[in-house]
Amino acid sequence: MNRLLVPLVVLMAAGPAFKTYAQAPRLVVMLTVEGLRTDILEATIEGPLSEILRKDQTQIYTDVRHPLLKADAASSMAILHTGTTAAQNGIPARKPILRDAHGRINSHQSVFFDTDYIGYATADRLSPLALTAPTISDKLKSATQGLGLVYSIAPNAEEAIIGGGQYANGVYWIDNSSERWASSTYYQNGKPWYVDKTVNPSTKLDKGVVWSPLYQADFAERYGDLIPYPIEQPFSYPLSRNNSGIISYKGTPLINEEVTQLALALLESSGLGRDKSTDFLSLYYTVEPTKGDCDLSPEVLDSYYRFLNEVKKLKKRLPNTSILIISGDAMALERIGGLKEQRIFYINRCLALTNMYLAAEYGQKGLVKEITQDGQVFLNQVEGVNPEELETAVASFLLEFSGVQYALTNTELKRRSLSEESNRAWQTSLNISLHKHRGDVIFGVLPGWIVSQDDTEQSVSPSQAPVASPLFISGPNVSGGKHSEPIDLRYVSNIVCHTLRIRPPTP
Repeated sequence: MNRLLVPLVVLMAAGPAFKTYAQAPRLVVMLTVEGLRTDILEATIEGPLSEILRKDQTQIYTDVRHPLLKADAASSMAILHTGTTAAQNGIPARKPILRDAHGRINSHQSVFFDTDYIGYATADRLSPLALTAPTISDKLKSATQGLGLVYSIAPNAEEAIIGGGQYANGVYWIDNSSERWASSTYYQNGKPWYVDKTVNPSTKLDKGVVWSPLYQADFAERYGDLIPYPIEQPFSYPLSRNNSGIISYKGTPLINEEVTQLALALLESSGLGRDKSTDFLSLYYTVEPTKGDCDLSPEVLDSYYRFLNEVKKLKKRLPNTSILIISGDAMALERIGGLKEQRIFYINRCLALTNMYLAAEYGQKGLVKEITQDGQVFLNQVEGVNPEELETAVASFLLEFSGVQYALTNTELKRRSLSEESNRAWQTSLNISLHKHRGDVIFGVLPGWIVSQDDTEQSVSPSQAPVASPLFISGPNVSGGKHSEPIDLRYVSNIVCHTLRIRPPTP
């Protein structure tokens, strides 16, 4: 019941944002921004952004919250665009852990892997058929009787596919091998000439690219005043094919320029916003660079400054009747670099100690098959050992480890999956993988801890943690307003669809 009260209160409080329009928007442009945080946005670009998105035509929600304790970017975007979690939308992770028919475990394929389709400028075979819940774009396509155009652009395939939904006309991403804009034969428009004509990242990387501060001349003023430690000099990261190539490029805010460039080409050549049907353009940006060792590092601040520039470019080219939506995904990296003594949970040590404990208890060696980076424990089932009892023993033993916040058995999750909806640890465990692929025990570490496969620095996995994200809905027929009530990320799609006067993806 509590889950339903929050969105109802918010929708009632929003009032003026949902007045009846004289005219339906001709184009809806939705920007999903990885790692966008309300506190950093307010410290950096809130003023300039409010000049681009007029206050009297913008509804602002400052406290969008994630329903889970951890989730990768693809999973978070699926929640945002479907209004529900992986158990219903089918997207637990970018590359979910799967069990094959023989019980073997792998996590090498995209969640959208589909052998029935081939790619343009990519060897990947992908389609959106893994989505088991409708998206915002699907509902808009339905509301326009299929006449509205739907396009989606993102640096990575998974976010691009989620933004486009099941019925997109075109979906484009940058392939990690070809370093070119790619797509799938699933989509009816394929890869038209104006996409191929757009300059590919590979061309820039051939020449060499340098990521350095946007504001070099006044670096100390723009960056230093906000950073809680002394800065010696501006950063500079050279990027080329000989330096991790496109992977490194995608880890900088420079990748946002590629998304905008193709978006502008689509606006010019695809017919978006040019007839009486409402069209939808989904764009994916990031303010979550892989560089930067704290929340307010120069690299993070520069990502916000550069993101503002992309919003400016887009806004200039949008038709007057357009609605522009900007939403964070309510999840961000915990940046704790620079600390000499980090709180690290080592998977290899945990596996060895747990197997030793179980061998002493049950007289069987190797009962734990694998422990994965995301906190799933896979057990070997052996004759004479009750599976449920074994799960319980492992969960209890894990809770004795320093840094472990919770440990739940898969049996518990299956039995009580609907009775613990308000428990974030429970929901995180339930949605970490789809039912038939989920580990036998799921655990999570405490805030501030990081997970490492072994004792090498290279195996340390950056930790994700929930943050307060903003939501902006701006357009000529939207009345201004600002709301500080907490909103569950699952209800952003309801608010967006209410604004557009269409059914939400999930009730």
